[in-house]
Amino acid sequence: MTDNCPPGRSIFDHFEDKFTLVYDLIKYKPFFRECIKMGIEKCLEQNVYIIEMRHITGNLYNDDKVRITLQEELLMFKEVYLELKEVYPNFEFKMMVCGHKWFGKWHIDKMLDHI
Repeated sequence: MTDNCPPGRSIFDHFEDKFTLVYDLIKYKPFFRECIKMGIEKCLEQNVYIIEMRHITGNLYNDDKVRITLQEELLMFKEVYLELKEVYPNFEFKMMVCGHKWFGKWHIDKMLDHI
């Protein structure tokens, strides 16, 4: 670590290799789906029944490492919602599909083309 590093950077340096190893795992649709479901379940267990989530689309891939479509992503969220709604009838979920300026205008255009 250099003296120029901001506080906390040395902590990140320690874990950076580990983050790199699992970076693609979170974008794998089945794993991502389970993470989303677990996160929502944790909220529901604490009696948080109205959940709004922001999500940047276009980053998930399937078993063949092919990016899934916007429709597939939205269907995945809907399936999770319906599964949890059976157990928690008061559960309400809204997702705000977001763009990210880091991806550029093409990302927004691609999302809009799928609507």
